[in-house]
Amino acid sequence: AVFDAAKIHTAGTSYQVSASNPWVTDAQSAALNISSGSAYQLGFGTEPGGAAGGHLFGTQPVVAIQDIYGNTVSSASAVAVTITLTPGTGTSGAMLSGTDRVWTDPINAAFTDLSVNRVGMDYTLTASAPGYVSGVSAPFTMTGVGKTTSNSLHGMDAVTSVDRWAVGNSGTIVATSNG
Repeated sequence: AVFDAAKIHTAGTSYQVSASNPWVTDAQSAALNISSGSAYQLGFGTEPGGAAGGHLFGTQPVVAIQDIYGNTVSSASAVAVTITLTPGTGTSGAMLSGTDRVWTDPINAAFTDLSVNRVGMDYTLTASAPGYVSGVSAPFTMTGVGKTTSNSLHGMDAVTSVDRWAVGNSGTIVATSNG
């Protein structure tokens, strides 16, 4: 039998194909190695991790050159990757700070000093480079933990991107407008 529509999209080693039928002996192929396809798009090999607003991300993103199926390619030419806050995500007016343009090595672009200045949820980053389809990160949150808002008031986690609160030294819960 020929199965011309069978496909494996994930690069890897030692794949095996099995065939079974109640009237014949089962069969298994030798190990198959699947390599990545041609460079096509950008994807996040390491997703950004949030932090307190204005502080460096807990996990800095690494953008990878990938094939059409999301496999990191085995070779590519170095390219400059630019990263931005995805419009319409997180808190309105938020700004991305840090080095927002990094060259690949030639496969991965590792960012090291990114932060977002405002508390909020569901931020995403967009990575772009000439000749590649742009990639969008998974959502992340910027919190208000540890942010001093006055001499006796310390910011706490954002309950939502709209409802923010803080606890003063006396234990009084106070609504804040700045996260």
